[in-house]
Amino acid sequence: MEEDRAANLVLASELAPRLCRGCERYHLRYIARRAVQGPERDSLDKPVTIRILGELLAARRPQASGWIDIVIAGAADSGTLATAAAAAFQAGELDRCRFRVLDRCPTPLALCEAYGRDKAVEVTTRSEDLLADTLPHPADFVLVHSLFRHIPPDRHVELMRRFTSWLKPGGRILFSVLVEPPGTERPSSTPVMEGLRAMLEAGTLSVAEPVEAFMARVEGETGRERDHAAALAETESILALFARSALKVEAYEEIDGLWGQGIPGMTVMPRRRAFAVLAP
Repeated sequence: MEEDRAANLVLASELAPRLCRGCERYHLRYIARRAVQGPERDSLDKPVTIRILGELLAARRPQASGWIDIVIAGAADSGTLATAAAAAFQAGELDRCRFRVLDRCPTPLALCEAYGRDKAVEVTTRSEDLLADTLPHPADFVLVHSLFRHIPPDRHVELMRRFTSWLKPGGRILFSVLVEPPGTERPSSTPVMEGLRAMLEAGTLSVAEPVEAFMARVEGETGRERDHAAALAETESILALFARSALKVEAYEEIDGLWGQGIPGMTVMPRRRAFAVLAP
């Protein structure tokens, strides 16, 4: 159920300049970084998400007939969708799962639609502002991966309550966020950009325009460097959000790992990600 990251980069390079003006660099940089790094250096919580969501899906088998609805709230590309699909596949429930991906930007939604076609997975998407729209999305599971670093802190509880309102009886929210205490150094993008340029020039990766034109799009700041990560920077603030949102924490763990392994010139840095299963 792994994504075709090279194909994602080609498609994103075609779409983002037209569909996501103003945030195209953010999308292209993220998608390019994942293509350069490859699946062996993926998100820290991917194995945990596959295992726990798979267990939850298996436990839900005798409780529900018909479709199992999995909503992905916020998507940078097809990564979270692919993780959820892998969990459903391993649990033997993929044929019963419907995936709905929500994001305000068309580019990641198009990548998710392409993933659905490629893997014959039931995927629908909707472009929406999660803070403004009120359409309900009934769900057995809502996956929230790294979304809240892009959400103003004074809207966090409101948004968590919106997600809770979508849950069917017995439904759960799977929540993941980087733990970045004050002073945590963020990795430099320069080695990744150098690796991207080398792979494009060698033909290992390709894009829909000349290499120099594409590199001009992706180099420099994305506009997302100064986000809202500090609001959920430590364990205490993450757990406090769950408490303020009236959610019960059924499982919580913090996964430690290293960022930058295998990338020439990259300083390897410790990283930690919090993962939680939440119930109303």
